[in-house]
Amino acid sequence: TSGLFGSVGSGTSQKSGNGVELTFAEGQPGTEYNKGQPFNFGFVIKNYQNHDLTDMKIKISGIEWGYVTGLEKEYTVSSIQAATAQSGPGIYSGLYIQGITVDKFTNRYNFNPKFNYCYTAKTQYREQVCIPSRSTNSCDIKVEPSVYQNGPITVKINSLRNFGDTTLGLDLQITNSLSGKVVNECFKTDDYANEYKINSITLGTITGDCSKTQNKLVGNTAVISCTFPRGGDDKAYPSQLVVD
Repeated sequence: TSGLFGSVGSGTSQKSGNGVELTFAEGQPGTEYNKGQPFNFGFVIKNYQNHDLTDMKIKISGIEWGYVTGLEKEYTVSSIQAATAQSGPGIYSGLYIQGITVDKFTNRYNFNPKFNYCYTAKTQYREQVCIPSRSTNSCDIKVEPSVYQNGPITVKINSLRNFGDTTLGLDLQITNSLSGKVVNECFKTDDYANEYKINSITLGTITGDCSKTQNKLVGNTAVISCTFPRGGDDKAYPSQLVVD
């Protein structure tokens, strides 16, 4: 038989503590295959996000499908547990494809499929902030830094300031910080702008109004502009910003 050699590609693997990582199980597949001889794919999927995944899709490309049997062009994984502080990422190893064969070619064929995957990503962000004083529009108290976030889209405060005596204005920059791409539709990557959704945003116990923001990422970044009623007294005071 003719030899069939080649590494198997991993597509747009996130490989980050805040996204989803797709790898092969050890030895599944191996590094060498023979023409017409069946082999297996075993996947290990790690979810580093704080929510369960119910809609992960894997699409295989980069091969001559007429040579391949036993392999579908797309697979769906409908249940991967969220990461926890106690046990780490949610791990799924139930996607195991048996009996794949590559045949019908004459000499050597470089079998090197690419595995792209798509999933719903969510970012959770919390930061202790200082509400500026009304008189100076600045913070003249000490606020201990405290930031937490989880998810592929990172959040950063650009500015927090008074608009008059009764309103606070907040500008946030959000950035896709991983190697994957935010898309409007799975496996469709040619859109100029890509949509995201603000599930909730609160400053202390008050919900922000972000209705004037166009919820689109352009070039992997966007700015969220929101307003909040200003509470408390005239002096600066600490609060907490929470964004989902």
